[in-house]
Amino acid sequence: MDSRPSCVCRDACRPLAFSPDTASAREGKNFFVVNHGGETHTFTEVEEFGGGIVPDLNERAHLLDVAPECLALAPGDFIVPGQTFTDEIESDEVEHYQCCIHPSMRLTTRLSPAASH
Repeated sequence: MDSRPSCVCRDACRPLAFSPDTASAREGKNFFVVNHGGETHTFTEVEEFGGGIVPDLNERAHLLDVAPECLALAPGDFIVPGQTFTDEIESDEVEHYQCCIHPSMRLTTRLSPAASH
């Protein structure tokens, strides 16, 4: 059985969401993200949640401040429908991820204690 933490981008129902929206993870493992929806998304680690790159969606969500990480996206950061994406879990106790296109899509992870041998 695969023990990678995973997250699914879902947009069949509104509002768009990551499923789950909270998760526990172990340092050094990878998040495995699958876009099962019909829209393009990002899975961007941000210091703090904020707005994204689509001004109209920011206005609708009342997000006045764009997350700085969303302003530095590379072409490979966009996850098209059916595509997968992985991101290494770092040593921060809490990490925040959001879609920089649809900023209401958010995920918070909490670092789990390392397994003892």
